[in-house]
Amino acid sequence: ADLRTFYQRLHSPLKDAGVDGVKIDVQSGVAAVGGGSGGGPHLAKLYTETMENSVKQHFASISTAVINQNNVDNEAINCINCMSHSTENIYRYKHTSIIRASDDFYPSRPYSHTVHLINVAYNSLFLREVCLPDWDMFQSLHPSASLHAAARAIGGCPVYVSDKPGNHDPELLKKLVFKDGSVPRASQSGVPTRDCLFSNVGEDGVTALKVFNWNSYKNRDLGKVVGSGVIAAFNVQGVMWDFERRKNH
Repeated sequence: ADLRTFYQRLHSPLKDAGVDGVKIDVQSGVAAVGGGSGGGPHLAKLYTETMENSVKQHFASISTAVINQNNVDNEAINCINCMSHSTENIYRYKHTSIIRASDDFYPSRPYSHTVHLINVAYNSLFLREVCLPDWDMFQSLHPSASLHAAARAIGGCPVYVSDKPGNHDPELLKKLVFKDGSVPRASQSGVPTRDCLFSNVGEDGVTALKVFNWNSYKNRDLGKVVGSGVIAAFNVQGVMWDFERRKNH
């Protein structure tokens, strides 16, 4: 099959319709059908390389707000890689830099929200070394909205919501942005602190999930970049993933 033509026909109409970014899902599934095509890793390589070239062509943007040390604008590829935690996918990324760190935000599953936070925090330990972990969207009027909002504030991740138009909690959303709408993201990816790294924060009944991040800024008086640490503590006890039944309990 001509993969370049496939992605060209998939992405070109989206760009023409005004779409400026995509989330590409079920990427790890490609390797599962690699039999007879050189094996899973080989097929994942072909698809990942062709996919990245296509999104770079169709959904790249220049951000004047992001300037590197040489004062040159950086190119942003507006793509979220999702369901792609297999080794043959993660180690193939060359152009895209965002990866979903967890399962989805499930608005109708009340037991899923603390587990969601546990997953994104611990998965970010590894994923942050390769990509920017994405902690998924949430809904600002949801009963667990405050939990998710606090997690995004410490996570150093993209912050976005899936609210229905006109169905928002403005006061909550204002806490996540400056007056101009820009997001004061932390400088790194939020990860568990050392003292809870090997604790069962969802089931031992005593340990809080503490997420650490770093806020850096350029001190004009000192002429150098300085910063300070920030920690958020979450009570996420009560629900854990059951590996035998393959569901939360």
